[in-house]
Amino acid sequence: MSAESGDLCSPTVPPPPPPPVLGAPGLSASESKKKLYQTIASSRSAVEGDHTEACLLLRQRESSFRKDLQWVLVNAYVPSLIQDGPQCGLVALWMSAHLRQPQLSIEMETIVQTAVTRGYTAQGEMFSAGDMALLAEEVCDCRVQLLSGGLSGNNAAAIVTHLWHKQPVLIPNPPWQKKESQRCF
Repeated sequence: MSAESGDLCSPTVPPPPPPPVLGAPGLSASESKKKLYQTIASSRSAVEGDHTEACLLLRQRESSFRKDLQWVLVNAYVPSLIQDGPQCGLVALWMSAHLRQPQLSIEMETIVQTAVTRGYTAQGEMFSAGDMALLAEEVCDCRVQLLSGGLSGNNAAAIVTHLWHKQPVLIPNPPWQKKESQRCF
């Protein structure tokens, strides 16, 4: 009697093992996919000096802009980096380091480890503009000006002047605009 007819004592051939999971061993499917995107992104270089992409984006969103204002586009090339976990503020800091002259060559891992060591973060998320300023001064060897009050007073002029000189401005996301799990610097 065969196994199909109900003889449970007959030897049966076990099913083949499942196909191997693509990606690095020990990683979930989403982690493996994220690592793949990071690998692809790290091997690509952006087109420096090309404003075509920015102009296309602005043209597509033209109806969103107020017509009674004059708009100025300042577009400095900055390399991108796909973040690994809740690190949007630290990645922004890494990207801004590339605007320094002479350009800084700093590893993302150095920024993360310094932030963890100083107690600014546990996993990479930044919830304090003051801590981010201290971290930027340490790892980027720069002077940071911490502004408060939005665009009031002289802040708007200071920010525009800074951007006009191709210097970075990091602006934190206000906590009331995002869910707790999505807040980042």
